Amino acid sequence: MNQYGKFKIQRDYGPGSIVNVVPCVRQFFQRIECDKIEDLADLRFKYFETTIYPTHMLNSHKGILLFVPSYLDYVRVRNFLRKKRKEGEISFTQCCEYTPVPHVNRARAYFLQERRDIMLYTE
Repeated sequence: MNQYGKFKIQRDYGPGSIVNVVPCVRQFFQRIECDKIEDLADLRFKYFETTIYPTHMLNSHKGILLFVPSYLDYVRVRNFLRKKRKEGEISFTQCCEYTPVPHVNRARAYFLQERRDIMLYTE
């Protein structure tokens, strides 16, 4: 009841629809064992370079969104992918927080139009 006692408004929330959403995107989460925290960045990159890149990116490298949360790791992966692009193995585009908006829009368009196989991005 409201303060005057005349009527009461109550929302009726039905069952959520998020449970009915079936993701159609393949996601890979893999654990990397590390003894020392200082070696973690190097181990992650080495794992990407030796396992992720050859198996997932070379065989079926169309429409891959590659998210790297750390900017320092992003730069490292970006430089690796640039080297592979010069060798003619892949085509990729990139976005980060320092990328100007027109460049981000162009990168998205290239990826959506399948003019680039991989889109590398960070926060």
